[in-house]
Amino acid sequence: IKENHLELEMIRNHLSELLAPQNDTKVINIIGPTGIGKTTLATRITEGVVKQINGQAELGTCPVLFVKAPANGEKSLSWTSFYNRILNAANEPAVDAKREFEINGGIMKFSSKTTVHALRDAIESMLTARKVKVVIVDEAFHLLRFKNYTAVMDTIKSLADCSIAKLILIGDYSLVDVASEYGQVARRSEILHYK
Repeated sequence: IKENHLELEMIRNHLSELLAPQNDTKVINIIGPTGIGKTTLATRITEGVVKQINGQAELGTCPVLFVKAPANGEKSLSWTSFYNRILNAANEPAVDAKREFEINGGIMKFSSKTTVHALRDAIESMLTARKVKVVIVDEAFHLLRFKNYTAVMDTIKSLADCSIAKLILIGDYSLVDVASEYGQVARRSEILHYK
């Protein structure tokens, strides 16, 4: 148990450096074997980051978000489910009512259902408006289960680029291979090993 505390302290120290505003790292992958306590680590990291940022937070902001990547039994990754989780973590109002719209002849027309595009736009607006500094995604390996790595990594890169928020992805060793191979993310990321 003592060794585990040392490991946790090392992760916290590295994170503190990587989360500093002057550090240009945008994606932090925390990896480790199954059953090591990564979800517990994620909870402690969230608490630590909240304490670190808390004194700097303005009223109405949401500096830290914690979400679990969905494992919902579908045959492909549900971006709708993932984006809903991010918006709900920020207590974003009317998540189910996010709609795309177009203006035609001076009249605003909304689509009849919530779309992935509308949710993504809502996330980008929310990240900026709520001054989110860190988004922690636990069980991030669920994002990679369907082998569509390019789409997932393009989305991770895009989320990291659309605001000041840094992404912390927590998962197993599959994150290393994908993050290392995908150059757009590799240039913006660091890998921390929790063992």
